[in-house]
Amino acid sequence: KIIMWTIYKIQNSEKIFFTDEALPENVEKSFSIERMPPYPVQDGYITELRADFEKSEAWYVLIPSFEQLKKSKIEKLIEYDSSDSVNDFSIQGIHLWLDLPKRTGLKLRFEAEQAQGQEDTVLWHDGMQFPLKIQDALMILFAIEVYASACYDNTQRHAAAISAITEKEELEAYDFTTGYPEKLEF
Repeated sequence: KIIMWTIYKIQNSEKIFFTDEALPENVEKSFSIERMPPYPVQDGYITELRADFEKSEAWYVLIPSFEQLKKSKIEKLIEYDSSDSVNDFSIQGIHLWLDLPKRTGLKLRFEAEQAQGQEDTVLWHDGMQFPLKIQDALMILFAIEVYASACYDNTQRHAAAISAITEKEELEAYDFTTGYPEKLEF
């Protein structure tokens, strides 16, 4: 059985309704179609009916729920936290990053070299070497660790703030790129 749907728009309202019954009063525009497209459902999204009254077409769109918008904002925060906008420092004007496992390995190396009586070491990055005193290399690692911890804390504060937001406009306006420490230069 084919159902005839009538799509209509009430005057002074952007909300679109659909029905298979008589049209309500104050109808600004309307059109009828024999069948509607399938009603899509996806977790975290709200399904809304849209219509183009000039073309007499109707379709559904998936609109992220407020919780989905929060989730997306936190995902963007995590992406930002993982980017070179945060994970970056420079040695002699060359930008690089040492993640936690690499910092841990280098600390072990530098301390082992120091225990063997060495005073000098080298830090490698993309085929370039940076000769350093072991004490300086260790101080650089410690400074990077403090920087990385401050960045982590700031990211967690932003995630908590985003989770606490209750209004869509506030969520959209929230800037999670603030509060990060200045990048280190050696």
